[in-house]
This record gives sequence, structure tokens and C-alpha cells, in this order.
Amino acid sequence: MMFFWKPARKILGILVIFILLFFVYRSSPDEVSDKNCKVVDDICQEGSLLLSASGNRYCVNKPVFFVETSSSNSLTSRQACAVESTARHNPSLQINVLMTPISGINDNGVLIKKLQNISNVQIIHISINDLVCGTPIWNWYVSGKWKRSEWKYKRIGCKQRNYARSKEVKIEEVIANYLVKELSIIV
Repeated sequence: MMFFWKPARKILGILVIFILLFFVYRSSPDEVSDKNCKVVDDICQEGSLLLSASGNRYCVNKPVFFVETSSSNSLTSRQACAVESTARHNPSLQINVLMTPISGINDNGVLIKKLQNISNVQIIHISINDLVCGTPIWNWYVSGKWKRSEWKYKRIGCKQRNYARSKEVKIEEVIANYLVKELSIIV
């Protein structure tokens, strides 16, 4: 009789572990609702793109967006060069630089000041939360899985680029028509 209970206890123990893992998995934050994500309806002219950032609304026709997702409050010279070159070669386009700094954009930086002097360049502070709101990566972002990575902000940028490259992209669903890796055009 004693011989029978040893394997039965092992099986019972494994079964209990699987049941516990099942309940832990079911209660994980992966199933997050969109209650904290508010996608703004397009109220601009037909053909324009609405961007809501920090409570402000920007309606632009023929927009180009550069997205800096590393949470830096300034741009590197390479990034600023890409923005300036795009702006000067395309004067009829509105160039929007979306930056995701935690503490705000460093307006005193030489590169930011030079870019702000170009008439068709606009530097916009946006939270990463607002950047991914309404996209397929929203649940992944809210779950916090990206925070466990050594390359946190690169993961967000990669996910955004992959989303933008997918065939399911509609201009109304994404706030940028050109997502950029470290502000270098990836089109």
C-alpha cells in the first residue's frame, strides 16, 4: 500500500502545481482593458492626420513623423541631421518630431534650438503611453513585459516599427506615417 502512495503523491503534487500556474497565468495583467487608453476621433479636415499629444491637437496635411522612443530629452547630431535634411528637402511637408522624454524636452540644447528655427519642423513632447495608445501593442505595453528587458525602449521602438510595417496599418490607427529607428528613415 505504501508503494502506491509515493507515485500518487508525485502526480498529485504536479497536478497542484499546474493548477496554481493556471490560476496565476489567468490572473496576469495581460488582459488589460483599454479604459486608460483614449483614442481621439479625427476632427480635422479629410486627408489630414490628427495627433493628440499632452492635451494638444495637431492637424497636419502631408505629415512626416520622426519618433524618438529612447526617453532622451535631447537629440543626437545624427538624429537632428536626419530631421533637418528631411525638412529642407521637403519644404511643403510638415515635419513632426515626437519625443518621449520623462522629464521634458531640453529646449536649451543647440540642436533642438536649430530645429525649432526651421519653419516646417515641430518638436512635440508625447508620452510613450500616448504613443502606443490604440495600437495592437497597447496590451503588451500595459502588461509591463517590456520593462523586464535590458533594452526597454528599443523594444518599444521595434514593436512600433513592426506594427507600422504590417499590412493592417490604417492611417487613422497610427499617429505616424513614417516611424523611424533612432530618427533615421526606415521606409
